[in-house]
Amino acid sequence: GYRVLKHIGTQYDYSFVFGKKDRDGLCKADSKRAKHKKRLLLGGIPSNDRLKDYTRCKKHILVIPNYTDPQFIKRQVKGYRPFTKQVFDNLNIRRLADKYGCGILVKEKNKQDERSLLLRESLSPYDGITFMKDCLDDNKLVAESACVITALSTMAFKPIQLGVPTAVLHRHGALGNFADFPGLINENDGKALRKTLDYQEKNGRYDGFVEDALEGGCDFTSIDKYVSRIKQVLGEN
Repeated sequence: GYRVLKHIGTQYDYSFVFGKKDRDGLCKADSKRAKHKKRLLLGGIPSNDRLKDYTRCKKHILVIPNYTDPQFIKRQVKGYRPFTKQVFDNLNIRRLADKYGCGILVKEKNKQDERSLLLRESLSPYDGITFMKDCLDDNKLVAESACVITALSTMAFKPIQLGVPTAVLHRHGALGNFADFPGLINENDGKALRKTLDYQEKNGRYDGFVEDALEGGCDFTSIDKYVSRIKQVLGEN
């Protein structure tokens, strides 16, 4: 949906994109300008390279909602789904806490226009749930997760890259590059949640998905990809 190819040759000459899937999708969406395909440089997410330096542990179940206020969505971002107590209950996340033997950590986004305490207040009757907005180290937060239940966002790539069992909630954000992620589930399907988490726990990371979505994502070498491609561009010119 974003018009990278449209501005190549006018506002800039090259653009980095996440990976092969991103590049091919952009060219398909704007076939008239697909001749500029070679100017879309594959780079992954360099800041995620540091994930390899963290030790995995199962300290908490990490829940990362997007919007939490149904009225705000109704007024401002129609089509998305809010993460509410009903979604929390439908997914039976407390049952997962019993399974993993750990607490639940909800990492909220800073959304100034929403009623920020709405989700906290609605989940207050439940024990074992903590909330966080600001975090000094997102990578550490992810590495210490037994599993992750997340809205659609760039941050969702972190646990997927690290091999933390991850479920991504459909319609809880822009679909982006997650349309073919095997752990994409509907918000009311607690059975699908348990199934995908159990599968990933047993079989490990979805390497094929990571390889297509993020250049350098499997071996955490996105920084090297950026540097080598910048050198290549400079050498050509």
